[in-house]
Amino acid sequence: MNSHGLSLASLASEAKPLAPSFGLEFTHQSLANLVSNHFHELYQALIRHKLLIFRKQDTSPKQLIQIAKAMGEVQRYPFSSGIEDYPEIVEIRKEPTQQNVFSGVWHIDSTYLDSPPDFTLLAAKQTPLVGGDTVFSDAQKAFSALSEGMQKFLLAEKAEYISNKFQDAGKKASHLVNFTEIAMANTYFSASHFAAKRHEETGIPAIYVNDEHTSRFSSMSTEESAPILNYLFRHLTRDEFTARVQWENDTIVIWDNRGLQHHAVNDYFGELRVMHRLIIRSGQR
Repeated sequence: MNSHGLSLASLASEAKPLAPSFGLEFTHQSLANLVSNHFHELYQALIRHKLLIFRKQDTSPKQLIQIAKAMGEVQRYPFSSGIEDYPEIVEIRKEPTQQNVFSGVWHIDSTYLDSPPDFTLLAAKQTPLVGGDTVFSDAQKAFSALSEGMQKFLLAEKAEYISNKFQDAGKKASHLVNFTEIAMANTYFSASHFAAKRHEETGIPAIYVNDEHTSRFSSMSTEESAPILNYLFRHLTRDEFTARVQWENDTIVIWDNRGLQHHAVNDYFGELRVMHRLIIRSGQR
């Protein structure tokens, strides 16, 4: 317990669980206040519960940057130069006339980078009246449900992660404000990471291969990899691993990419959805 009398247990007791194995939702807490005065408890809650939801928050760019910088190193997203004066903040828009959604396939953010983000912060600026949820899967719980043989294989095997498996950069750009020349040139990124990874701070392993970005296992062809990868992608979507976050304007969600996978639900054609996103490397690694 710190000098202000707030412990991790008391902080968690103020929240509503999102799912049995992950997620806490706060309705009467200021995220900015927690960052300033109870950062240790906030950070430990994020590591333990993997996803934190805060309603009715200040989602101004200045505030979002301050929160993100407290969490660690704010990374630049390669396909967007960000909003005005804040290059780290990516605005993701789905206009009422657009059919496709940004990141509608199950994924972990930017695993095609050599140093992918540990955390993602997503703030809702404009949301549909109904729909537009984000679905999350507990990749740690999903890993623990695999056979011992599959677990050993995934922890020892590397895989190839690419940015253009389903969607080239030009199509990504249609949902991004101020997209970069990289996006215009349809440049893609690729990286190698283990198929399952142990969390650097907890040691808990999670399935890291993901449908949107993993093309194959490094020691196998695409065709040989497909049956195992497709099994894992289906496995991650089982009901007992998943939960939905329902968005409202001025909601901020922070999650740990080392424990969760997610995708956006495309069920709100005809309505505007605007989100501000930052990706972060933990300062506690």
